[in-house]
Amino acid sequence: MEKFKSLIEEADNGNFFKKISHTKKIKKISREIAEQIKKLKFLLDVKKEMLQSSKLDVANIITDIEARKFWESNFGSDHTFIQCNLFFSAIRMNTKLLTSEIDFVKKVINDDSDKYITAFEFQEWIDFFGDFSVIIRRTIDSLFDSNTCDIAIWYQKNISKTLVNALLHQPKRKMRNKNGLKKII
Repeated sequence: MEKFKSLIEEADNGNFFKKISHTKKIKKISREIAEQIKKLKFLLDVKKEMLQSSKLDVANIITDIEARKFWESNFGSDHTFIQCNLFFSAIRMNTKLLTSEIDFVKKVINDDSDKYITAFEFQEWIDFFGDFSVIIRRTIDSLFDSNTCDIAIWYQKNISKTLVNALLHQPKRKMRNKNGLKKII
């Protein structure tokens, strides 16, 4: 910047040819400064974007749009876990479920039986049973065992969509049995 100021002062004090030469230098320096400002703005935008994307926000966890709106409107986007009773109070306020149905859904979602529901648990539930508009009814219809009034015996709490996908999409391997025959598993 000092160099720029001194060139302007010299151009004002010099003759015609000096003014032309200094004007060209000033224009060149001005372009360089403009280019540096452009680069700086780009770097600041990248930094801002990186900060936003690295923030632990429910928008980065919950993929279903309706479910994210439900979470954000009831608990805020910066809360990644909430108390279990608050979560089910919000479910009760936003649905027409019976108390017994909500108690059943509690067992399915909060399978670790702690006092909190995390956005990760919520997303895993959505991944397993479908989008938010049908998830509660689908959970009840799929898992409620009318004989025991509890979760169906076939349902395993440690099953998740990622585990099922991994098992379904494993590459096939060829193995030899004791007779030397190849078997694909």
